[in-house]
Amino acid sequence: MHRKLILFLVASFPVWGQAPEDTQEENKPVVGSSHAGNEWEYLVIGERASYFTSAEEEANSTLRHKTSSEVSTEFTGRFKEAVGTQNRLDELGKLGWELISMSGAVGGDLIMTFKRPVKPRRPAAVVALDTTTKTTTRLIDLDEVEAIAMASEKRNNEEKKIRTLLESIKDYPVNTSIQQSAMGTVVNVVVQINDSILSDAGEYRRSQAETLSRLVGESVKTKFDLKPASSRPAKTGLDEQVDYALGKVKVNLSFVVVFEGETKIVSRYRFGGNWE
Repeated sequence: MHRKLILFLVASFPVWGQAPEDTQEENKPVVGSSHAGNEWEYLVIGERASYFTSAEEEANSTLRHKTSSEVSTEFTGRFKEAVGTQNRLDELGKLGWELISMSGAVGGDLIMTFKRPVKPRRPAAVVALDTTTKTTTRLIDLDEVEAIAMASEKRNNEEKKIRTLLESIKDYPVNTSIQQSAMGTVVNVVVQINDSILSDAGEYRRSQAETLSRLVGESVKTKFDLKPASSRPAKTGLDEQVDYALGKVKVNLSFVVVFEGETKIVSRYRFGGNWE
C-alpha cells in the first residue's frame, strides 16, 4: 500500500523534478527578484531507510502536530509518517537547505538533494584593501598597552588579596562576588549561619543574628585594614557611613539562613575605605 502511494504522488505531482514545459516560462526568475542572479550551493545526502511510524504510536508528531483524536480512524489506518526523516529534514530546513529532489524505494535507501543560496562574498580587491589598511596604518601606543597590562595585573592582585582575607570566615559557608571598575571595588559576601542560630523547626532570633554579624564583620574589617576615606578616623556611625560612601573599596556582608529551600537575609554588616 505504501509503495503504491508514493508512486501515485510522483506521477501526480511532478514538482519533485522539473516543472512542466507550459509553466517553465512562468517560473523563470524575474529581474530584480530576490532569487535573480543567486549562486547556489548543493547538498546530497543518503539515508539507508525511512521508518514509517503509525499515528497512534507517535502522538507528538501525528500528521505534523495533530493529535490522533483530530484525525479519523480510517485516515490513520491507511497513512503513516516517517517521523524520524521529517525531524531530520526540519533541522536542515532551519539551516536554509531546501529539498529539491528525492529518489529511492519506499522503506529503502533514499537519495535527497538540497540547495540554498550562497552568501555574497566580498570582492577580493576589497578584502585585500582592508587587510593592507589594518596591517600598515594601525599605530600602537606602547605606554597605553603597558598601562592596560598594569591595570589588569592590579585588579587580579586585588581580587587575590580580597579572597585571601575572606578566608578568615572559616567557620561558615561563604559565597563571594567581586566587582571591579574605575569607580572602585565592591565585594559582596553571603555568609550562611544556619548552624549558629537556626533550630530544626526553622526558628531563629534576629538579635542573635545581629550579634553574630557584628562579631564576624568586625573581624573581617580588621583583616582588611582599610584606611579612612574621610579626613578623620571613623569614630561614630556617621563617620563609618562616610567612609563607606567615599571609599574605593566597599565590603557588604549578608548573613543568611536557609530552611526548606527558602533563603532569608537576617542581618547585614558593611564597611568601606581605601587600601592606602
